Amino acid sequence: MAALPAHQRVALFAVVHCVQGIPKALANDPGTVIEGGDLTAVCAVIDSAIGAR
Repeated sequence: MAALPAHQRVALFAVVHCVQGIPKALANDPGTVIEGGDLTAVCAVIDSAIGAR
C-alpha cells in the first residue's frame, strides 16, 4: 500500500483527533458540549477535514 499524501495524512490526523475527543468532552460535561455548540464545531472540523459538503 502506498503512503498517503501529506494532505490526506493531515485530514486523517484531524478526524482521529476529533473522534477521540468527543467521548471525553461528552463525559466531562454533556449538556454544555451539546448545548454550547462544541459538538457542532467538532463535526464541522471533521467535515472540513474529509472534504464533506
